[in-house]
Amino acid sequence: MKNLLKLEKRSRLFSRGAIMPNLTEFRFRVEAYVQATKAEVEYMIKCSERHYDTRCKQASKEGGFLYGWRNRFDWGNTTEEKIRVTWNEMDTLCKILEVEYYMRDEDNLHLLFKCSQILAQMSAESERVNSTET
Repeated sequence: MKNLLKLEKRSRLFSRGAIMPNLTEFRFRVEAYVQATKAEVEYMIKCSERHYDTRCKQASKEGGFLYGWRNRFDWGNTTEEKIRVTWNEMDTLCKILEVEYYMRDEDNLHLLFKCSQILAQMSAESERVNSTET
């Protein structure tokens, strides 16, 4: 009963604006769509599995974003997909692909460069849309 009274009191305070903070600005999170092949995603997963960092390893495990990307290929039965990616996912992917240098896989070294360019473009777009200058 005490908890119900506390909730009722809080809801009355919120409705009067007593506790509600003032909205000062909006911030936007940038997402991008990238074209990737099944072979590229499989390679990203291989790099993820061999990475030393737990967050990078998690990306290819069940529930991780690379795991989900692979599922899109498997379910769609395609070899190329347009994939939505967040800034955090692209940042993690760049970290994952750093192991390319140690794996000495010359055929796939371009992936780190491409992903780094996309991350830079996403950062620039985030700065543009979230700029406080008028």
